[in-house]
Amino acid sequence: MTTNLTTEQQFCLDHIQQAENTGSTLVDYAAQHNVPIKKLYDWRSRLRKQGIIAIALLVSPVIKPKPAFAKVITVAQAAPVQPMQIRLANIALCFDHVPDVQWLANLVRALNART
Repeated sequence: MTTNLTTEQQFCLDHIQQAENTGSTLVDYAAQHNVPIKKLYDWRSRLRKQGIIAIALLVSPVIKPKPAFAKVITVAQAAPVQPMQIRLANIALCFDHVPDVQWLANLVRALNART
């Protein structure tokens, strides 16, 4: 607590410091704590001009919170394996993955040639 402040100065200084400590904007902080925003803006300006905010920060430094956002690293994931079934006349072929297109085309030609 900074000495030689009026009750109102200390009240506003405490709220300004708390808003900065939480990382909130003064507008958000004022709304959450039912404090008139105009009063906080006015007092912040006055306390800066009087050098009180700079003094208060030296006595009780404001600790800035870590950013609310974290870097996201995406990792490519393989598509889930879905069984595949191909029916050709009276033959059913089951695969756990999509077969090579050329191989499948050759197989179909060979099976068609037999019929």
